[in-house]
Amino acid sequence: LAIDPGDPDALLGAAHLYAVQMPSTRERDELGALYAERGLSQPSTPPELIPSLALVAAMAFNDLGQADQALERAAIVLAREPGNLEAKYEKALALFELCRFREAKAAFASLLTDKERAAHAHQHLGLLLEREGRWTQAQAHFDRARTLEPQDFPPPPLPTPDEFRAQVTKALADLPEDMRKDLEGVPVATEEIPSEDDLLANQPPLSPTILGLFRGPSLGEPCDGTETPCRSVALYRRNLARAVRSPEELREQIRVTLLHEIGHLRGEDDEELAARGLE
Repeated sequence: LAIDPGDPDALLGAAHLYAVQMPSTRERDELGALYAERGLSQPSTPPELIPSLALVAAMAFNDLGQADQALERAAIVLAREPGNLEAKYEKALALFELCRFREAKAAFASLLTDKERAAHAHQHLGLLLEREGRWTQAQAHFDRARTLEPQDFPPPPLPTPDEFRAQVTKALADLPEDMRKDLEGVPVATEEIPSEDDLLANQPPLSPTILGLFRGPSLGEPCDGTETPCRSVALYRRNLARAVRSPEELREQIRVTLLHEIGHLRGEDDEELAARGLE
C-alpha cells in the first residue's frame, strides 16, 4: 500500500488483516471496512476480487454493528457466488441484527449442516425461538451450540428473576449520589429480553442482544406525552447472563449497563459512552 495505495490485492490483504486475522476492535474493524470499501469503489479492481472484498466488508460492518451495510455487501458476494457459506452467515447475522426475524430464521436454518458455522446457527436459532416463547425448542438449540463449541457458548450464569431484581436493586443502591438523584422518578425495570416494539422504535433497529435500554428524552429535554412514564430504563436478564461467564462478571456487567443507560439519560450518545469505556 505504501508503494501503490490503490493496489486491489494490497487493499484486500490489508482489509483481511484488520477485519479477520487480528482480534476485533472498533479501530481495526473500521480500518478493515475502509480498505475493503476502497477496493470495491475502484473501477480498476479485477472482477474476481469483488466477492472477497465484499465479504471482508460484510464481516467488518457486522462487527461494527452496521448490519444494513453488512447485508448489502453480503448480497454482492451471493450475487456472484450463491453458495458462499461465509457470505450466507454474514447475511443471516445482519438479518438478525436488523430484526428481520423470519428471514433470519430461514437463513440460519440453512447453515445447520455447515460444520464451521453450525454452532453459531444453533445459537441464533435458539435466540429466535426464545423470542417466540418456544423455550424448550430454544434450549435444545442452545444445548447443541454448546456441545459443538463449548468455549464459545458456556452455560450462562442465569439468575432467577427474583435474584436478578435483587442484583439490580443492589447495583442501584451502590451508585454515586448524583446518579441516584438523576434516576429519581425514572423506573428501572428488569425484563427477560427486549420487545420487538422497543427494538424497532429506532432506525436502524437496535440489536436483539442489547443488555439494557433507556427510553425517553434525556434530562433537560421536554417530554412529549407519548411515553408514560416519560423516562425509564430496562435491563435484560437473559441477554446480560449470556454476555458474561460467571456470577461475578454478571454483577459487574449490571453495574456497567446501568452506567451506560444513565449516560443516555444525561444526554450522552453511544460514541461518547464508548470513549468512557461504557460501550
